[in-house]
Amino acid sequence: MSYVISFVGTKDGQGTTSTALAVAFDIAGQGHSVLFVDADMSGTSTAVDHLLIDPAHRGMNNLVGEGAINSEMLLAQAVASRDERLQIVPGLHQIYGSNISHLLRRLMTGQALGALAHDFVVFDLGCAWSHVLLQNPRLEAQAVSALSARVFVVVQDAPVRLARSLDVLRAADPPKAELIVLDTRSGVMSRKVKEAIAHQLPGLSITATISWDQQRALKAEDEGRPISGIGEAVVRQAEILQRAKVVLQTAARAVPQQAG
Repeated sequence: MSYVISFVGTKDGQGTTSTALAVAFDIAGQGHSVLFVDADMSGTSTAVDHLLIDPAHRGMNNLVGEGAINSEMLLAQAVASRDERLQIVPGLHQIYGSNISHLLRRLMTGQALGALAHDFVVFDLGCAWSHVLLQNPRLEAQAVSALSARVFVVVQDAPVRLARSLDVLRAADPPKAELIVLDTRSGVMSRKVKEAIAHQLPGLSITATISWDQQRALKAEDEGRPISGIGEAVVRQAEILQRAKVVLQTAARAVPQQAG
C-alpha cells in the first residue's frame, strides 16, 4: 500500500510540476521509495523534460486507451532518476484529453496503486480541473480526491493568477484540497492572498507558503535537477511525512499477516 499525494495546478506555468518533483525528491532523500506519475493530460513540459531524462519510449503514452491499468503495467513504464529510491513514469507528449477521471478510474479498477511496494506515489495532474474542453470540473475533482490521501493545489500570489485560480477552485469545488501558495513577491501579497481565499473559499486552507523565484526555477530546469529548498519546505510545512506515518506503519504491519 502506498501513500498517494496529488498535485494540481490551475494554469500552465505556475510551478506545479516543479513543486511536485521537488517534493518527490525530498521524500526519497529521507529514505522512502517514491513513484512519481506524470499524469498531466495536456502533454506540456513533462517531468522528464525538467530533469533531462531520456524516457526511452516509456511513459503514459503507452497507457492511453481503455481497460484497467494494474501495477505491472504502470511500473513497466517507469524510468530511473538520479535518486535510486525515486522512479518516474514519464508524461504524455501530446494532448490526451480533458478528463483525468477516466485515467484514474482505470488505475482504480486495476488496483494499480494498492499493489505497489513504494511508500509514496506522487501524481502530477497538471491543470486537471481547468482544461479548456472540460465540462464537469467537479467530477474531476471528486476523482482526484477519491484516489489521493492528500491533494495539493499549487497557486501563485500574483493578483491576476490568483483570481484565475480562485475561479477554477470555485468551479471544481474539490472535496479534498490544500493550497500551496508560491510567494513571488517576497511576502508583499501574503495578507491579501489569505484574505481573498478566506472570503471566497472559506473551506480551503493554505497548507504551505513557499518563496518562489522564477529565475531560480528556470536555472534548475536547465541543469536537470529539482529546485533546492522547495521540496523540503513543502514537506515540512505540510507535515507530509508525519501524516503519512500512520498509513505506512499500518501497511508494514499488514505485510507479514498477508504472507502468513
